[in-house]
Parts: sequence; C-alpha cells; structure tokens
Amino acid sequence: MILVRCKVIAESYAPFPRSSHSICVDDQRNVLTRTVFRSARKSMSTYKDKIAAHLAQLRRGDISEYFFDCIIITLVPLILLLFNQTWIYAKYSNVDEWMYVGYGYYYWDPFFYATNYKISRLPWVLTEALVRGSFPPLISSWILGFGVLAFGNIILYFALRMPFGRLPALFASIFIAGVTFMHANGGADYHNTLAGAFYCLSMFFCARCARQQFVPRDLIFFGASIALTIHTNIVFINLLPILIGQYWGSYRIHHRTSPPLVSAAIMAAFGALVVTILLGLINFSFGRPFPFFMEQFKLVSSFIADSSRQKPFWLPWSSYWFLAVSYMGFLFAGTLLSIAVVFLAAPSRSISPRLAYASLFCAAYLCAASIWMTWQTIGQTALQPDYFAFPLGFPLAGALAAGIAASIETEVRPRLLTIAAVCFAVAMIAGIRNADHIQNFLGTVSWPRAVRVAISFSVAFSIILLARRFIALAPVAAVALAIANGLSVDDTSAYAASTCTISRDAYELMLDVVKTLRETHAPVTRIFVFADKGEEVKIGADCRGREFPLGWIQSAVWATGFEEVAPSWSYETLDTVEPKRWKEIVTTQGLVAFLTYNPARISVLRAKIVAAGGKPGEARLFTFHEGELEVTLYVLPFA
Repeated sequence: MILVRCKVIAESYAPFPRSSHSICVDDQRNVLTRTVFRSARKSMSTYKDKIAAHLAQLRRGDISEYFFDCIIITLVPLILLLFNQTWIYAKYSNVDEWMYVGYGYYYWDPFFYATNYKISRLPWVLTEALVRGSFPPLISSWILGFGVLAFGNIILYFALRMPFGRLPALFASIFIAGVTFMHANGGADYHNTLAGAFYCLSMFFCARCARQQFVPRDLIFFGASIALTIHTNIVFINLLPILIGQYWGSYRIHHRTSPPLVSAAIMAAFGALVVTILLGLINFSFGRPFPFFMEQFKLVSSFIADSSRQKPFWLPWSSYWFLAVSYMGFLFAGTLLSIAVVFLAAPSRSISPRLAYASLFCAAYLCAASIWMTWQTIGQTALQPDYFAFPLGFPLAGALAAGIAASIETEVRPRLLTIAAVCFAVAMIAGIRNADHIQNFLGTVSWPRAVRVAISFSVAFSIILLARRFIALAPVAAVALAIANGLSVDDTSAYAASTCTISRDAYELMLDVVKTLRETHAPVTRIFVFADKGEEVKIGADCRGREFPLGWIQSAVWATGFEEVAPSWSYETLDTVEPKRWKEIVTTQGLVAFLTYNPARISVLRAKIVAAGGKPGEARLFTFHEGELEVTLYVLPFA
C-alpha cells in the first residue's frame, strides 16, 4: 500500500514516472508527510500559506540542488567576464546602444527622443533608467549586461526543469549560458538580453500553468510575461504560437486531457493588458504618450506592408550570406537535432511522458525555425543581422534539453550530477577561452565558416543521441559541445586574456564627454558635435591595433541627445561640409563641440562660422583621459 501511494506522489512531483527502485527509497514517514501536505493545500486560503507548504515540502537536498545549479550556470559567463570584459560595456561603434544609454540618464526629460521608436521598448528603457539612476556607470553596465543575462539563464533552467527534470535542464542551461551568440546580442545596452529574460519567464509560467488544472493567478503572470517580452522586443511575437502550442501539449501530457483554452486565454490576456496599461501610465506620468508602443507598431507595420523598405539591409538566399556567419551553422545543427529527436521519440510518446515532452519541444523549435525562414524568404530581415535571429536561441535550448532527455534516461546521483555539471561548465569555458586555437586548428579546412560550425555541432548532437545506446559517450558529447561552441565564437578577442581595457575606457570616456557637454551650457542651447574624417583616437601600447575613428565618439555622443555638424558615416571634414549647413548651424546660436587633437583646426572652424555669418566666441579646451584613451574636445560658442 505504501509503495502504491508513493508512486502516485512521485508522479505528481516528477516530470516523468520514476523507476521502482527510486520509488522504494522513500520511507513511510516521507509518504505520510507528503500526503498530509497535499490534502492540506486544498484547504489553504492564502497565497502565503501555499508558499509555506511548498517550502516545507522541499528537502534540504532539493534546495541545495537549486542553489548549486544556479551558481554553476551563472559562473559560466561570470568567469568569462573576469578574464575579459570587452562585451559587457556599450560598444563605442554602436549608436543604438548609446541611444539606450541616453534614455537611461535622461528618460525623465519628456523631450528626450520623445518620438523615437525605441521608446516603444519601454521595459528596457525603464530598466536602463532605474539602474543608471541608482548606480555608477561601471556597476550599471554589469547589472544590465551580466545581471539580466544571469537572471534569464536561471529562469530558463527552472522552465526546462519542470518538463524534463534536473539533468537535461541543467546541461542545456549551462550550454546556453556559454554560447557567445547569446552574450550581449546586439550589444550590452541593447534590448535583446532583457527580452530573452522575459521570454524565459514566459516559458517558466507556461510550464507551470500546464502542470496545474486552472490557476488564474499563474495564467495572469503568464500573459504579463508575454506582454513584457513583446514590448521589449516585438520580434518575439513570432514565438507566441510556440508558447501556446507548448502550453496545450504540456497540459495534455500531464493531465491526459485538453486545457481550458478559452478561460486560460482570457486570464493571460488580462495579465498582458494590465502590464500594458501600467507601462503606459508610467510613460504618461513623465510627460510622454500613454500609447508608448505606437511608434514601434507603425514601423513594423510599414515593413510588413512594404518589404522593399528592408532592401538596404536584407540579403537574399542566393547571395549565400548564411555561409559566412557562424550562428547559422549553430541554428541549422539544431534543426537536424530536432528532426532526429522527433523521429526517435514520437513513436513512444504515448507511453513515455519524457519522450512526449521531447517531441513537443523539438517540434516547437522546428516551427520557430520555419517561421524565421519564411520571413527571411519573403524579404524581411529575420535571420540577418544576428540580433534578429536571437529569439531562436531559446527554443533551441528546449530542443537540446529534449535531446538529452530522450537519450539519457539513467538516474544519476545528485552529487555525481553536480560534479558532472561543473566539469561541463569548465569545458565550455575552456572551449571559449581557447577559441582561437580551436579555430586555427579546425580552420585549416577550406569549408565556409557556417558549414564548419554546423558540422561540429551536428557531430556533438549526434554523440548525445548515441548516448541513448552507449551511456559512456555522455562525457564525449560534453567535450564535443564545448569544442563546437569554441569554433562558433565570432570575436575571439572578446574572450581571450588581454590587458587592453579599451571597451571599458571608451565607455567611461564617452560618458564623461556627455556629462561635460550637458554641464557647460544652458538646457535650451543646441550643441553640434563633430570630428574630422581621418583622425583616430589615441590609445596606449596595450591596445595597439585597436584604434578607432574619433567619428565613432561623435556618433555615440550624438546618440545621447545632441546634434551633429555632419553624420560620421558621411566622412566629412570641416573643409567639405556644405556652406548651407554652416548657415543652418549659425542661426541656432548654439555651440560646436569639436573632437580633435590638432589645435590648428580651431582656426578653420572659426573661419567657417564667420563665413556663415556667425560671431564665434572663445573656445574652451577639455581633455579626457581614461585608462588607455585620451581625447581632447574644443567647445566653441557662437552668436
């Protein structure tokens, strides 16, 4: 009788039916304790009581497992950052990131980029504003770049653990934590990382709601998470059908019946509506429009209605662009893995919840990949540049967890699994740190970059599936994944050991320039930033070979709310700027902020102002020095 009762309880708490051996290890006291708690939960009336009961059910070993698993997952990107912090700071060449940095410091000003479409990504803008308004610049970058990434990885682990159990969720999460394609995708201050974290939260509530009959509170949180994801990055709306399908399929696997879709949809829609209204009210309270999402909606609608607007950025399949980028090889190998798992697991899905979940998550990735390929085919930028393909990384994490779950059904002791996870994390870190050596060795093959990456990941995924027959291949699969990941690293200099701190120094220096310009003029004064074509930033010996144009600083400063004499991408000098433009500038009676190392160029600037009918004042010199970088700035007023 005890054995039968234990089996029922085990099935309700585990993602799959446990073996008779693992069932028998529960003694009578544990069985009776769980039974009491299960019956008591029905009579609880408050959320706190339910939380207390849930925590009481957790063994100390369970809590330790969660804690150490989260630590292992988090340490992968953290250790990489301790070696090299290049990718944690806003790039000096990325204007989009610096616009978000500007929002972080000046969102409270209702006139700062009031009509720019980036305000539609309000969850990220508010996160930037809250963090940058509360912490110094360097700490802010770590919170926004690393903290948000770590949060997403941890939530992904819990989202995958519910359907698959500890082993697949842990190893898939460690892998995703080490995939450099997922690190600061689009930039450290780009909105992708937060959108990914919100999507992982949506996956978590999707799995949680599917395991319960009907809990309005969780369904509301599910809808709220989806809304936050889409408001942060509208591209994730393409994964909404995937989440709905996973909820429906997971519910059927767990309950052997269809979910109450209409009631669930109403609760989820309510959660999404509440979040949208709250965001709108916050925006309105700072003097900005209530329908914050309209600019993004207009932009996306125009692209869908007329795909020719994407032609400057879109590349057709016939150009074979996909052979030159490593992430396409990574995503293609995921497609092969998903097809193989569906083929292996689908025939037995009716008798094995483990294989049913594996089939479901692999089918989800195949559907997601098909959606992205369709958009790319009809003329939309869906798979290129890389930041548009970023959302596919999360369904792929589910597909990898599914492949592991379908292949390794053997129970692993908790401590042994923790040791194995640590070893895998070390292998992933080593693969990335030695990416240049891996690429030099395997790069001797003349195949295109994406082909090499696709083959290496396909081999690693194949070894995972072969572990279904030969469990001794599991460590080999872990090493193969680490090597394949090292081969896929695009910028090896961002992960190799280096004494060059140019990314951090440029980030701090640009913020100093912005702060100085805002403090040296009246709020209504218009400031025009400029740098001559051909001038490069002066850097120290440790960063030789990484020089960049002063024009990049001009663009970054402009993006934080100033104006330009001429865009940096036009490659102008003081002598080539049109006289008409100088006359337009003079009529504003503002300032010119000129980035140059050559004092003689100031006389040329003064002459241009005089020729346009202006009266230049005295130029003020500012020198900025951060680590390896030094920049001089002349501020010239005119009337």
